[in-house]
Amino acid sequence: VKQRAEIMVHQGKFDEAEDLYRKSERKDLAIQLRMKTGEWLRVVQLIKEGGSGNDDILATAYDNLGRQYAERSQWQQAAHYYQLAKNYAGLMDSLYYLEEYESLE
Repeated sequence: VKQRAEIMVHQGKFDEAEDLYRKSERKDLAIQLRMKTGEWLRVVQLIKEGGSGNDDILATAYDNLGRQYAERSQWQQAAHYYQLAKNYAGLMDSLYYLEEYESLE
C-alpha cells in the first residue's frame, strides 16, 4: 500500500495517496505528505481528526498558515494563526498592520 501511495505522489495524485495512507492506518504518512506539499490547513485537519501529529507539528502548521495569510495581507487571519503558533513576532507584525496598537502592549 505504501508503495502504491508513493507512486501516486510522484504522479501528483496527492488526494489518492492520502486516502491510501489513511486506509492503511498511516495518518502519520498522510500528515507528512501534506506538510511536503505545503497544505497546512489539511495538516491541521488531519491532526485534529486524530492523526499522529504532535504539538510541534501543529505549531509548525499554524505558523505556516500565519505566513500564508500574511503574504496575502490578510492580517486578521495571520494574527489568529500566529497566536495559535505562539509566534509572537508574527503576531505583533499582524497587529501593527491591523493598527491594533493597544493589543501590542
